This record gives sequence, structure tokens and C-alpha cells, in this order.
Amino acid sequence: MLKSLWCKELLDTFRINEKHGFLDNENHQHRRCCVLLAHLRNFLPRLLSHRIRHLAEHSILYSFWADDVCHNCSHLDTDDPNLAGTRVNPFFWHQILVEEMKMEALPKGLAASGAIEISNTLKRISGGKVLDVATGNGEFIDTLMHTLKDFDCFVGVDNSKKEVEAAKRRFEGPLVEIMEMNGEALKFEDGSFDTACISHSLHHLCHIGRVLTEMKRVLKPGGHFIIQESFSDGNQTEAQRTEILQHHWDAEIDTLHGTTHNRTLTKQKINDVVNDLKLRRVEVLESTRPVKCLFCEDQFDCENPKTEKFVAQSIKEIDDALKRLGNPRSFNSQLRLKQQGKKLRERAMRFGVSPASLLFIVGSK
Repeated sequence: MLKSLWCKELLDTFRINEKHGFLDNENHQHRRCCVLLAHLRNFLPRLLSHRIRHLAEHSILYSFWADDVCHNCSHLDTDDPNLAGTRVNPFFWHQILVEEMKMEALPKGLAASGAIEISNTLKRISGGKVLDVATGNGEFIDTLMHTLKDFDCFVGVDNSKKEVEAAKRRFEGPLVEIMEMNGEALKFEDGSFDTACISHSLHHLCHIGRVLTEMKRVLKPGGHFIIQESFSDGNQTEAQRTEILQHHWDAEIDTLHGTTHNRTLTKQKINDVVNDLKLRRVEVLESTRPVKCLFCEDQFDCENPKTEKFVAQSIKEIDDALKRLGNPRSFNSQLRLKQQGKKLRERAMRFGVSPASLLFIVGSK
């Protein structure tokens, strides 16, 4: 991470003209750039080596330029023999440094949540052809696009026509294909995917084991299996408990109307279903915030669980669920759930709302 004392100098030095993609006052800025790079190569050698390897494979700002066009490039000092003698465009350094400054500028709660560790794990994974089961509106595909080392394409499947349509609207182009499909009977050949994942959806499944077994079947030997799921137990804050209790309540309403929606799972239950898969090289990470928060514009607002707009959103979800309650099979159940909904509204205003802690599990077939 960059020390905070560097931030203003770096922002001034690497300021980009967004319209033209060029440095302002190029020659002057380039001289300052070289001075800073000399310091940074001593300050962050191992970190930058890792970042360069990752970004060099994907960034159009990087090239092995001939000497006659390298007047505004800088030699890269590195222990990595694959990068020795390389010249790097200052614009490429800008991309690296902006990424590092974003991490440095994270709010304290998010920085300490465990989300960065999960992001770093994903950055080591070449996704290849990725299957996302119970994809919903495609949110986790978005997260993987931000964090995987690289990927070829994505296939998202969901048994809800409404969710499939939402996901199709979210993505355009050939990189993402969205399909309506039952996760218990995936219509793919064995070993069709390099990566298979499921995020925050185990509690929506009738038969968790069947879906995960199908995912493993269509995964290539040695392929990556990724599971992300919130859990209900452990050391959760009062604001997190609000979210868990609201989810339990919402799940009961859905169940009364015949929709599969289970209570938030315990940490042990999640680990048990993963153990049943008999994956290899399993890594289990825990976080109080999902990885997507690293890229969210509201990340500072989320530090305060009583932020007005999030409490208002939670109350709206409770009110919408009460409207959905309608006339369940039992009048007593309806009365009880309405009373619980009222208590949840009061609890949200008193303690606020925060996402429940989650397990992030990566293994290999």
C-alpha cells in the first residue's frame, strides 16, 4: 500500500486529462514522474512486481517499446527475470498507482473486513470459462470481472425467468451468456468449465448437495470451485443481527407462499456441504463485507450502519414484504409475522443495518 504522504504528490503527478488520455504539461510531468518512480521502485519492489505481472497481461498501456519511441518511458528495475530490461510507459505506472491508492483510501472498517484478502485470492485465479450458478441479476459475475486475474467468458444460469431477464439487461456482448436453467440438472457436458461458482444462493436451494454435485460434474479436473455465502452465527454486530433477523423473517414469508427460501445458514452448515464435495486445496476466508464493496461508491457511507438511506432501504424492504404477506395459510402466522415486521422496523432504526459476515471458499476439483 502507498503511504498516505505520497497520495497528494502522486495525484498531482499522474493527473490524467480524461478527454485526451494525456498527461498535462507532459515534459514537466515526466521529469517528476521519473523522480517518483525512482523512489517507488525502492519503496514497493515486491508489490509492484506482482501488480506489473497482473496488469501487463491486460493493459494496452504496457509494451516493449523500441528505443526510438521510449523517450518518455522509464526502465523497470525488478528482480523478475521475465521483466528485466523492460521499459514502461508512465501512463502504465499511473494505472498501477491509482489502483494502489484506491486500496490505501479505503475506509477503515472495509479495509479490516477481510474483503481485500478475498480480492487478492481471486487475483491469483485465471478463470477461463466461468459458470455462475443461481446468478440472479449477475452481480457476482460483475465482481469476478473486477477481481479475477483473467478470464475467457462467463455463463450465468438461474431458474427464475425474471432474474434471467435482469441479468441479460445487465450484460451486453459475447463475454457473458445468461441462461434459464435448473441448477440440479445442468445442461452441460462433463468438464465444460474452468471455474464454477455460486454466491449468496445456497439458502435459496431445495437440495444444496444436488446443485453443488452438478457444478462439480461440469467442472474440469483441477478447475476452481468458488462458494460465497453469508452465515448467521459467530461474532456479529447488532446491525448485522438486524440483517440476519430480517432475512429469517423474509424467508419465512416466502416459504409460506411456496417459494424456496431458507434461513441464513450457520458457518458449520456451509463447511459441511463443502466438505461433502471432497475438493482439493481448499482455502476458507471470512469477511464482514463482500468483495463488491471494494468497488462501491457508497463504501464510506456503509461504515455507519445507521446511515439514513440504508436504514430507509431496509424499512422499505420490510414494508414490501408485509405487502407480499397477503393472506398466508394461517391467520395466526400472518398476525405473528406482521408483529415481527413492526419490531424489525424499530430494530433497524435503533441499531442500523449491516451485511452479515460471510465465508468465501475456494477449492479445486
